[in-house]
Amino acid sequence: MNKDIEMAFFSPVNTEGFDITVYQCGMEKCKKLHSFGPAVRDHYLIHFILKGSGIFYTNGKSYKLKENQGFLICPDIVTYYEADAEEPWVYTWVGFKGIKAEQYLKLANLGQENPIFECKEVEFVKNCFEDMRKATELKYAKELRLQGLVNMFLSELIEEAGKNDIVNSNYKELYIK
Repeated sequence: MNKDIEMAFFSPVNTEGFDITVYQCGMEKCKKLHSFGPAVRDHYLIHFILKGSGIFYTNGKSYKLKENQGFLICPDIVTYYEADAEEPWVYTWVGFKGIKAEQYLKLANLGQENPIFECKEVEFVKNCFEDMRKATELKYAKELRLQGLVNMFLSELIEEAGKNDIVNSNYKELYIK
């Protein structure tokens, strides 16, 4: 297996009624100009850039991204991304869906119209992703551990986004529902 890429894909046993169900996670050290897409997913997919830079294209917009930033790919949306020619990115990712996935992402101020984020608690986020990759080796509690770790990661994104009024109004809306 290529040592520049670690990945795991899952066929979750339980997919109905869960707040979050993880489908894949991994990490890749990309070669110069490595690209993926155009592609469409049937689940949410978040990439977090550990090093380097690249470009993400979605909804007719392009975003130049670098270390400690990330991007969200929404279901049923065509996307394309490409590593930089000089400093190709190293990124980690997680793919998930679930009955609360969209709500949690809204609380983090992420969605189709706002797919980019930047992390301030970088070590926490890196550790979440590293622990997700380690959890893929578990034999009996893989799904539960991955759900917990994705929830921890999303909680950090929500906490960081929570400093603005948009997110606070989303909390009120979620509470009312």
